[in-house]
Amino acid sequence: MAVKRSKLSSLDLSFFKALDRWSPPAGGAPNIFVSPVTRQELDVKRERFADVIADTVEKTKEGVDPRGEWDVIWGKPVVNRMERASLYHLFTGDDRAIVWAKEALEAMVLCPRPHFTYSTCLGVMDLDLRTAGVVEAVAMMRCVMGHKLDAATLKSMDHIILERCLKPGLREMRLGKIP
Repeated sequence: MAVKRSKLSSLDLSFFKALDRWSPPAGGAPNIFVSPVTRQELDVKRERFADVIADTVEKTKEGVDPRGEWDVIWGKPVVNRMERASLYHLFTGDDRAIVWAKEALEAMVLCPRPHFTYSTCLGVMDLDLRTAGVVEAVAMMRCVMGHKLDAATLKSMDHIILERCLKPGLREMRLGKIP
């Protein structure tokens, strides 16, 4: 749904103006979560949404059991935990969020499914909201806290996005075969 900019608050409008001015860095991946927002804007939003952030901490501290059936836990709590931890870290800088996000990443790594795409009983695989949710959560984690993560963690993130989400789905779309 389109939003009329005339209906936005001055703070929200400043975000869109900054986004309009923003361009991707030369030689690097764009960081859509961090680059367009100033520290001052984050501080204002952190104060405005303090109750939401506090609630997020409580929900994010809950552990993740990677042994559960992936179809049941994929978005709740694994993907949501990674996203919540990333946003919490963005707004607060609290490094506990790195631990929470890495635990969610480990659950993805340990998941016995070979890929995070939608497979139907008809033998068709597709890139769907499950795929998008995993890719978005991992990308958000990388954008927000990637500069604080070790090389092995970054490699695991790349593997999940490329080898367990995008390549299997794209291969199916091209060849009509489930990997």
